Amino acid sequence: MAFLLCQKASVESFRTQKTSLVILNDINSRQTIKTTANQCVAIQLPENREFIQGIEIKVSVPKIVAQWTDSVAWSLYTGLREFPSEKKVDYNANRATVGTFGSSLSLNIRIPVISSHKIRKDAYSHLVDVDALNNSSFILLRLQKAMKGAPQEISTSQFELTISCIAENKGRLKLKLTYPETKKEGSFTLFIDEKQTDFNDKGFILSAGSHDINLVSDFFRNELRTIIVEKGTETTLEINLRDIKPLVRLTAPAGTKLTFDGKEYTAPLDPFYSSEGEHTIKFTLGDYEQIQKINFLNGRTYNLSVSLEASVSESEE
Repeated sequence: MAFLLCQKASVESFRTQKTSLVILNDINSRQTIKTTANQCVAIQLPENREFIQGIEIKVSVPKIVAQWTDSVAWSLYTGLREFPSEKKVDYNANRATVGTFGSSLSLNIRIPVISSHKIRKDAYSHLVDVDALNNSSFILLRLQKAMKGAPQEISTSQFELTISCIAENKGRLKLKLTYPETKKEGSFTLFIDEKQTDFNDKGFILSAGSHDINLVSDFFRNELRTIIVEKGTETTLEINLRDIKPLVRLTAPAGTKLTFDGKEYTAPLDPFYSSEGEHTIKFTLGDYEQIQKINFLNGRTYNLSVSLEASVSESEE
């Protein structure tokens, strides 16, 4: 075993009893398989590795293997000369690293795929050198007996492997803007977390967590949103841009006559845009009449309402 651990990474030709194939289609892929010593597991990495900083192989070690310390070795290979398959038993590849399970019942093997990874090593894991993957599309994990005189049961005991991607603590935010019918175009300034940012149809790479999105414009109303960006995913924020003109909502009992700057309407009336400056609104219902003069400002909404209240009292007379 000491010989194995001291060897430098090199091209090796070897034979295995069986190959199990694991395909990781995307960042959320996770597969659990069982295998034994003297077998291999070929792991195909996702084609799209955006937000993936590494691969994790969680190994559950059989009790008898842990009892016979260092009885089974594991090796990682890259640069496969041939496409792996479940029927393939002969391989020629670059051995990137090698180790044993010691006396532990579990081991997490973490393999970075980017140099800027934030994957940490702990007492229960083995962190592979970042250069080990070497842009390979496949990782080959090989298990083999490494101790003479160990019981035959070690060869048939099953290891359980759970293989998944390690996501970066980042995600993508895409903004989907809808323009109002009254204004099909107009410029705006975008701020993300109070930092001015150029708008990008492809989206923005942000750290996972809460972010403030602010749109400021002379043509549309200012919009402020708070959005949660999930780790390793794409989040879409839809914003309906609104005309900066004053928006007027008139509320009155059905049948009420409304006069806005001399133009007559009948309630109910849909909200409408007006213009800056002073405006006169008159409500008429039967003999009841009310007149309001209001100075409208851009970017504001004005809710004007009139209601009739009935007063009821009771006496003995």
